Amino acid sequence: MTPPADHIVSVLNETRSFPPPPAFAEKAAVRTPAEYERLYSEAVQDPERFWAGVAEREVSWVRRWDRVLDWQPPFAKWFLGGKINISANCIDRHCETWRVSRAIRAFSPTRISSGRCRSSPTRCGKSSA
Repeated sequence: MTPPADHIVSVLNETRSFPPPPAFAEKAAVRTPAEYERLYSEAVQDPERFWAGVAEREVSWVRRWDRVLDWQPPFAKWFLGGKINISANCIDRHCETWRVSRAIRAFSPTRISSGRCRSSPTRCGKSSA
């Protein structure tokens, strides 16, 4: 026997909101719903400009791109002509920030207590012993 339709509770109509703890929100890249809405609006209005800005801020480029997007559905090519060093973007750039010890632990198979960066000693300004 099938229960009446009024007994079905749909989770597709969720309206509750669960804000993060303030200490967590302070450290987040996007701190408030208003900031999220602003970023979302920018991305929808001009996606190429939005993602070019993100790429400028968040990625270290060996050679900057000539064109942000070439979209020939169903194929998309992003940052045409650009060149990056994946090791530098994933590891080395953190050697210049508070993340230096985290970058080393994630990269090294053994714990390094000296705080040295193994992937690019000259970029980190430290030797790789």
